[in-house]
Amino acid sequence: MKEESRIRETSLNENIKEQEVSRGKVGKGFSGWLLVIMTMADLALLIAAVLCVHHLFIKTASETEQALHVQTERVSDTAYGSAQMRDSKTGIGKSGKREAGITETKAQSEGNTEPQTEENVSLTERENADRKQRQQKEICEKLYENHRELLILVNKDTALVSGYQQPLKLLKNKRVKVAQVMYQDLKTMLTDAENAGGYNYQLVSGYRTAPYQQSLVDRDVRSYIEAGKTPEEALRLTYQQVMPAGYSEHETGLALDITARGNDKLDESQAEEEGIQWLHKNCWRYGFILRYPKEKEAVTQISYEPWHFRYVGREAAAYLYENQLTLEEFYQLMNR
Repeated sequence: MKEESRIRETSLNENIKEQEVSRGKVGKGFSGWLLVIMTMADLALLIAAVLCVHHLFIKTASETEQALHVQTERVSDTAYGSAQMRDSKTGIGKSGKREAGITETKAQSEGNTEPQTEENVSLTERENADRKQRQQKEICEKLYENHRELLILVNKDTALVSGYQQPLKLLKNKRVKVAQVMYQDLKTMLTDAENAGGYNYQLVSGYRTAPYQQSLVDRDVRSYIEAGKTPEEALRLTYQQVMPAGYSEHETGLALDITARGNDKLDESQAEEEGIQWLHKNCWRYGFILRYPKEKEAVTQISYEPWHFRYVGREAAAYLYENQLTLEEFYQLMNR
């Protein structure tokens, strides 16, 4: 009995120890989990604190930037108001101090436009000039295509095309012939001139043959030599008004010398005649141009001839008159 009692007591003691060990293990496990939970809670609080500080920093920076922007605008508005008070001539404000450049500073601070420089302006001008030249070239090419026979160029550097010939029409005076294509417009122009101001004219010279043209050159050369000029000087002076055979517009039949009735001189006195002045202003309406204007002597290389008119057709004449172009300049634009 004693032995059994001892054995049960020993067994009971062992069970008690096992329970204590088990409770110790459970206690240790609970403490570990509690430590983990507390650590995670601390970490969450730390993250929340960092986020709050970051948000506060961004908000403060934004408010500071807005305040600076408002202050800048107030300063600019104040400066602009002062600039408005300046005298338009002296640039002095009511405060008595010079405030030059304030308006420009405001415009530049706004950043809306780039200031114009001489280089930018020059570039724009060149672009506009190039665009205008291209447009003029296209117009001239089209006019030439439509009126090639009427826009033929003949001058001291360009001989009449071999075989060129226009059908001719004899005028009422029975002395002068002109190209038939211009006859009706010529007749209308002379009639309108008479109705407008009672202007009457003498039709001095139209179509010329090559031999007759050369005879005029020889006549003028002899006249200059008789006046004491050398042959070289005589020829140079002659070519300022009369071209050699093959280089005269009169051989086309499209040129006509017109003088005021009562004045048969082929000189600048014709420009003083009211009837000739009327032709200068209105001949383009009928397809004619003043072929050798005074201000274009360097271009045509011919002295001013207020009596010499050239038929080019109404469309081309209107364009040449509007743009103040000679036939030489017309060809220059077309061949660019």
